Amino acid sequence: MQLDYICPLIAVIVEVFVLAGLVRMILHGNRSMTVIFFTFAMASLSMSYVYWLVFSLMRPNERLVFAANEISEWALFLMYATSLSYMFAGAKPLGAGACVAVILFIAANAALWIGWSGEWIQDIVTGFCLCSFAFQLVRGLIETKALKGLHWVIMLCLLTVSVGTQAASFLKGAPVRALYLVSFLALSLLLVLLYIWTFYRLRKANTADEYQKVFCLALLLIMTEVLGMYMSGDPYYLILSGTISIAYLLAYIPLRKGAVSE
Repeated sequence: MQLDYICPLIAVIVEVFVLAGLVRMILHGNRSMTVIFFTFAMASLSMSYVYWLVFSLMRPNERLVFAANEISEWALFLMYATSLSYMFAGAKPLGAGACVAVILFIAANAALWIGWSGEWIQDIVTGFCLCSFAFQLVRGLIETKALKGLHWVIMLCLLTVSVGTQAASFLKGAPVRALYLVSFLALSLLLVLLYIWTFYRLRKANTADEYQKVFCLALLLIMTEVLGMYMSGDPYYLILSGTISIAYLLAYIPLRKGAVSE
């Protein structure tokens, strides 16, 4: 089996494991809307990966202009957003500044996707779905205080470097390979810091509120890795498609531990 298929296959195995655990939770009585919609999200994710694997094996080195896995990813982002909206149903809405920041960040990413692929409709729809997820995620992060002030500053700086260097690669005569490397290193540093902080919070968690923090941090990891995959080619894409499996597990554990009641 080619190396290109190993990381996605590992991700599928992890997704099926998480999906089975979620279904078991529902069958044993935890029918909270957060768990149910997160289960739908993982089902969409599993179908997306399975579709990609099957298509890649049947038609290697061929890309569909419009693929079914894109629809699964749209559903995934919307289900994540819905799951978070139920978990933090009583939370305050985002302030105007946070809303503008989220919109500008997702719009910048969508513009880059369009620049790379030329697929206007798909990339715009993806941007809208991802923006819905980002709104709810930032709201949850603020509500749980999962990130402190310095954490936000570091994250925003590294994301700006990652996206900014990708944008700079479109300039005439730009050192594309060097810019891609800087972008990936900035994103990798952010992911390492987020993983360390998430594992630390998970180790300390012993209440529903603490597990909700871990859940939000895990979803932040998932979103960051997804954005990294969208802006990367091989070998960076391959690396991220494998490491994201850890984030899926980190999102499942707090739900199993009691982040939400029945």
